[in-house]
Amino acid sequence: MYKPSRSLRQSQEKLYTHSKPSPQARAISFVTTMEDPIRQISRELDKDLQKQKLKVYEAELLETKEQQSSIFIELNEQKLKNKQQQQLIENLEFKVQIEKKDSLIYQQQVQRLEEQYNYLQDNNNTQKQQIIVLQEAIEQIQKKNNLEKEIRNEKELQQEKEIKFLQNEIKRFQEEISKQRDLILQNNQQQNANEFIQILENKFEVVQKEFIFYKKEKEQEIEKLQQQIESNRNQIQILNQENKQLLEKQSISSTTEEHQQQIKSLKIELESQIQIVKQLNQQIVILQQQMNQTNVICQNLKEEKQSAIKEKQAIETYYLDQLQKQDVQLSQMIKSSVQNEQKAQIQKLQIIIEQKDLMIRELSMQKDCNCNKQMKNEQKLIIRDLEKKNATLVMEVERLNKILKQKLTELENQTSRSCEENHKKYLEEIEIWKNKFLSINKQYHISQEQLMVVKTELDGLKKTKQKENIDPILNNKIV
Repeated sequence: MYKPSRSLRQSQEKLYTHSKPSPQARAISFVTTMEDPIRQISRELDKDLQKQKLKVYEAELLETKEQQSSIFIELNEQKLKNKQQQQLIENLEFKVQIEKKDSLIYQQQVQRLEEQYNYLQDNNNTQKQQIIVLQEAIEQIQKKNNLEKEIRNEKELQQEKEIKFLQNEIKRFQEEISKQRDLILQNNQQQNANEFIQILENKFEVVQKEFIFYKKEKEQEIEKLQQQIESNRNQIQILNQENKQLLEKQSISSTTEEHQQQIKSLKIELESQIQIVKQLNQQIVILQQQMNQTNVICQNLKEEKQSAIKEKQAIETYYLDQLQKQDVQLSQMIKSSVQNEQKAQIQKLQIIIEQKDLMIRELSMQKDCNCNKQMKNEQKLIIRDLEKKNATLVMEVERLNKILKQKLTELENQTSRSCEENHKKYLEEIEIWKNKFLSINKQYHISQEQLMVVKTELDGLKKTKQKENIDPILNNKIV
């Protein structure tokens, strides 16, 4: 076997000692380089939690928007039905004005109008039932939302109570520790005091561990990463021990091949750890991109929210203007229809009276010409019959006028009532949706505040953990 000379071996050892640092320095530098990515990973995990909560709130907002759109569609359908009914009423009134020449035909038309009126009443009743069904559905939705709110509030109250209880216990233990320290300093009993303080500090640590365990439910992924880091630290410690053993062996044995193999293995392990760090950096970059996307989505949601508010206000003003216009048009149509009907009836009565006057004049002329008693008696009978018929016609005309007036008044009252009811219903629905929108805004702001509180708590926990992780590192450095 070939063996190098002593001078070569000494020169190689000098180069190795001068060029490369000690394993302790390498371990400390590796730990310091790994602290910043760990912090970034914890921040990114917090951002993921925020994203999940934002997705939940986005889904709720989409559901509320879908409900609003369905209700607006139903309202538009009801408005179309009301317009169709108004058109039917106008057509009926036009037909009534045209077909009033003969009494028999007029009676038939009155019967038709009564049938159509009953049909319209049935339609109105069906619409009322549909409105009741819609109101029940809205109430069910409100009940579901209220139950979900109550469940959330109960969970939040329980969590707050547990946190307050743990905080009170921590404060109590701190007060006890401070009191016992003061007493011990006064009595100058250092040995017993140190033991008692250690006991109290152990209790305080137990309480802190419980509090941390309660908070660690949301930080499982962070703990996994910390476990990986701890495993890497253990490997580094093992490697340090092996290096120490190798250094001890170097003083005994002068072989260099084994040292070179161990150095190569250490280099390979360091390269693998560097690759792990690079992968973590890539994950951090991906999470940052996702956070930017969520911020863009939040801005878009805010813009959509503002546009929805503007559209809602425009719709409210449009509906109010339309209702006012419809009221004015209905009042004008009713007045014009009543006046036209009265004029037509007066003209018909005047024509009938003129015809009867002509008949009476002709009969009187016939009386003067004919002197026979039989003719006179016949003419008298004819005149009486005509007078009776005239009286009956006048009575029928008066009766029909009364019926028309009654039905017109009923139609006016019904149209006015229906318009008022629809107006009130639209206003109530608008107020209901306003209240829902305001409640959703409040929930959104409350959730944002809760997210900020959770962020602050997680930052505090991370700082405490970092301090706990830094303390053993400093102790190792000191040792």
